Amino acid sequence: MPFLDEFGTPYKYVAARTDITALRESEERLFRSQKFAHIGTWDLDLVKNEIYWSEGVSDLFGIKQKTSRITYEKYINTILEEDRVKVIKAIKNCKELDKDYSTEYRVIWQDGSLHWLHEIGNILCDESGRPLHMMGIVRDITKRKVAELGMISAREEAENANQAKSQFLSSMSHELRTPLNAIIGFTQILEMETDPPLSESQQDDVEEISAAGKHLLKLINEILDLAKIEAGETALSIGSIGVEETLFSTLKLISSLAEKRGIKIFTHSEGQAINLIHIEKSNTFVQADKTRFKQALLNLLSNAVKYNYENGKIVINIEAIELGKIRVSVSDSGKGLSPEQQSQLFTAFNRLEMNTSDIEGTGIGLVITKNIIELMGGQIGVKSQLNKGTTFWIELPSKESIYMQKKTTEESISAHLKTHSIKKQYVILYIEDNPSNLKLIQRILESHSQFKIISSYDGKEGIEIALNESPDLILLDINIPSLNGFEVLKELKNTNTTQHIPIIALSANAMLSDIQKGLDSGFINYLTKPIDIEIFWDAIFNALKINH
Repeated sequence: MPFLDEFGTPYKYVAARTDITALRESEERLFRSQKFAHIGTWDLDLVKNEIYWSEGVSDLFGIKQKTSRITYEKYINTILEEDRVKVIKAIKNCKELDKDYSTEYRVIWQDGSLHWLHEIGNILCDESGRPLHMMGIVRDITKRKVAELGMISAREEAENANQAKSQFLSSMSHELRTPLNAIIGFTQILEMETDPPLSESQQDDVEEISAAGKHLLKLINEILDLAKIEAGETALSIGSIGVEETLFSTLKLISSLAEKRGIKIFTHSEGQAINLIHIEKSNTFVQADKTRFKQALLNLLSNAVKYNYENGKIVINIEAIELGKIRVSVSDSGKGLSPEQQSQLFTAFNRLEMNTSDIEGTGIGLVITKNIIELMGGQIGVKSQLNKGTTFWIELPSKESIYMQKKTTEESISAHLKTHSIKKQYVILYIEDNPSNLKLIQRILESHSQFKIISSYDGKEGIEIALNESPDLILLDINIPSLNGFEVLKELKNTNTTQHIPIIALSANAMLSDIQKGLDSGFINYLTKPIDIEIFWDAIFNALKINH
């Protein structure tokens, strides 16, 4: 700064010098850190409509000409056209509604590559509250977005693959269940034949056919169960279930197999031996789905028989292990499991080196059991030693309940029809395009004079017959020619003269989603093939409101 004399001539100068090395170094560090983090700062002057940004922000936008200032319009034009409206709206909301500014958008660099940026910011106002500046930071999030999109793509591929698998399993189930319906259905009819009765050798032959058919059905059901669990389609109806009663009904299913192998079964409750055959009511109750609880017990008991020695034994124990929990354990006298085998027990399709043995199975029964027990809020475990047998146990929540009386009504269909007052004759229409399935239902219904069956091979003809004959009940397959089962159902329910007729679906489409779709559409019941004749009769009686 000059000092002047009276003539205006400088006679001395005074200067000040400041060391700004630290400032420059700080600025350099800030620049390097922002560049390393792919981040920058910006300041939008709302009066001049210009943006000032830090060194390096040009790189984030792919602008080769380095600049520290850009117009608002040019900034907007750097954004991918599809994202511009979103960004403009976010800025407007920040200025006018005092909302935090945060938005993600895409930019196209001058080399043609696409990049993702994320901006956050806020408004600075003067003393009167008038917005002057909008300031914030911008960062490159391209790598994160690429990873996210990759994950989304992978998830979509997995979902598509899972859907394809479910569709395949559903289709496979349908194709296998259709012939099985005839095999198992006609076998059930032969087993009930009394006029004339089958010879002993014929009965043996029928039992072999029945066992083979049921075994194949069991394998199909296991694979479908696993698919349902993986797809999250397992529906449960939790209630108070009697343990002793469920065990009794389950043991009846495996007793013949145990007898053939000379295996003795002993049952204990709280350490005391009990005879399930003479139990008329349950003393122990768990909170569970009745069907799934029975399925879990059947799996453990079947394994205890299959993997046991000839003339071995099985011990079943029921005990309260702590307040609110009941444990049911199944112990066998088989060869036991090694620690390595135990670690692989609940792995799907792993048969623990049993693939070369003559023991049948898929290796998924325990996986299904574990999943359904856990879905019911329980646990499953195993304890085993080589050459000392194996104990499997399941624990489920208990609930104090009054004694449940055991159901003892096992009267035959004929006795039922004789002891109840029913209409002289019921007309049942069956719409089905498979001759074997049609013949099976005809054989079942025509065994009793109270039922008359009429039939059709396709949907359109079935509707005409329903309109002309006004049947008491309609049995309807889903996959039929001209109109499918759902279209036939809709037409009948929309017609005044047929909308009151109860309609039961009889289908080989057995996935939970298929059943739910059927019930939601208006079928009063949905029976899956192959049919169980007793369940079939129950459905008929309920639909026709015949007490039983």
